[in-house]
Amino acid sequence: MRGLEGNSDFNLLVCSDLHLGGTLRGEDIFTAPGASLPFAALRRAVRHDKSVEKFLDYHRHNTATDELGRLKPWRLVLNGDIFDFLHIDVMPTGDQAAEPSEDEERYGLSFAENRSCWKMGVICSIHRRTVRALARFVDAGHQCVFILGNHDVDLWFDKVRNGLLDALELVSSEPEKIRQRVRFEPWFYFEENRVYVEHGHRFDPYNTFPDPLQPIVVTDQRQLAPTFGHFSLRYFCNRVRSFPIYDMDKNPMSKIVNWVIKRPKKEVFMAFVYWLSFLWRYIRANFLIRRSADQKRASLRQRRREKLRHIAESKGLTLKDVLSLDGLKRRHVGASFARLAQSMLLDLIALFSIAGASVVAIIAVADGWNATVATSILVLFVCVIWYRLNRTRPIFDVQPMLGRLARKIGRITGAKVVVFGHTHKAAIEKRGATQWLNPGSWEHLPWSDVHDRTASCTCALRYGVITGTGRYTQLYLVDWCATEEVPVGARQTTDGYVQGVKGHLSQGVGSLHSRLNHILGRLRDRAGHVAALRNKSQVAESEMR
Repeated sequence: MRGLEGNSDFNLLVCSDLHLGGTLRGEDIFTAPGASLPFAALRRAVRHDKSVEKFLDYHRHNTATDELGRLKPWRLVLNGDIFDFLHIDVMPTGDQAAEPSEDEERYGLSFAENRSCWKMGVICSIHRRTVRALARFVDAGHQCVFILGNHDVDLWFDKVRNGLLDALELVSSEPEKIRQRVRFEPWFYFEENRVYVEHGHRFDPYNTFPDPLQPIVVTDQRQLAPTFGHFSLRYFCNRVRSFPIYDMDKNPMSKIVNWVIKRPKKEVFMAFVYWLSFLWRYIRANFLIRRSADQKRASLRQRRREKLRHIAESKGLTLKDVLSLDGLKRRHVGASFARLAQSMLLDLIALFSIAGASVVAIIAVADGWNATVATSILVLFVCVIWYRLNRTRPIFDVQPMLGRLARKIGRITGAKVVVFGHTHKAAIEKRGATQWLNPGSWEHLPWSDVHDRTASCTCALRYGVITGTGRYTQLYLVDWCATEEVPVGARQTTDGYVQGVKGHLSQGVGSLHSRLNHILGRLRDRAGHVAALRNKSQVAESEMR
């Protein structure tokens, strides 16, 4: 990979979280008879497929200029969760693959290598337009890099990668060049003095793996290691399909309580049973992994050290730098029972239960001012404990800390631009000498309303463009309109604030710092030219309003 990354002959096109295949989920898929797919699901998939195809075809023809005005081909960096292996509810039938086991019929397909290969085939079949467009894109002389995310970590398996490459070769006009121009990155993509790109799930305690460097079971190289997200989806959410799993980043406790109040009592009771089943399976899986790791501690530590050393050599970084990057990861919620209890909010449930019982006891044995003083002291004590517990709790929403992490990574690697994905929240900020970008997600596209061609764009589809190198590195967050099938605006960070058009990033910005930057940028009367693409008529210039 060093040869691929060691030059600046390409401008970078960065997309994240397309979630191709993610439309094959939901109750209509789950209840569909046999191997048939409901028309609504196919329509969603086709709409998603066409939009990604048009995006790739547009950029196949429209390249970007560098700081000297020279046209350069694209290197498309697909920053994780491009495919959604995790959410596919379709089951193999007939001779498509091995028949689902009783456990799979009940909870969904397992996380084994053979199931990942079958899912890759389904995705390539349903999204054949995207596969063909990607092959045309590469045939035109551009390159492509896949970075693994938590939803497409299945690309870790060589057979799954080869399945994708085979699909591209079948529709390519130059199949012998596909494997030269398409690469896979298990961790991050790096260009010296220019850019660092990683998906970002290793900072999410609920979606990271016991060892992000090797997301497979220690004793079974053909099985993905457990994450809280994978196991909760399979063993809980696949059985309780009304549970609001996709809306748990903020105020999870209130949403859970609201769900409990609104759902039938029988459904709530069964959900509790399934929750206990999921919890037992997750604890058991992590216990077995820890026991196996303890038995092979020395060899695993040595193997991991060698892998880090190889990464350092291939990226042109020092081993100290790679160790520092590795040290930024967050422990997964199954690392200890106490951490798991905090992630499930069991500590707060226990705290309030004990506090409630204590209040009842105080009322029973005391009265008047004694009861008032004792209750006040108890409330104060509970508030202090609550505050301290929340400070150590695994975070649900990692977006607010990504800017801080970008600044640290910029200092460690010397990268001018740091890119994350994972959170589905678009952002462009400048932190010190480092610019950081999150292109957001395209997952919502199949379910969104299509706006009229004469109306303002509401697609909320974004991607990153990086041109130049060193001190000439330029970063743009570009808006893509799925209706017009062209880019319609761009944003750029300058002197710590954001310049842009077509609205603002209020939904994508995850910190007070960036919101203040945006406000200051609108107040200052300063305009800048941010058109990065060749077809400049399609990319609006910045204008402060």
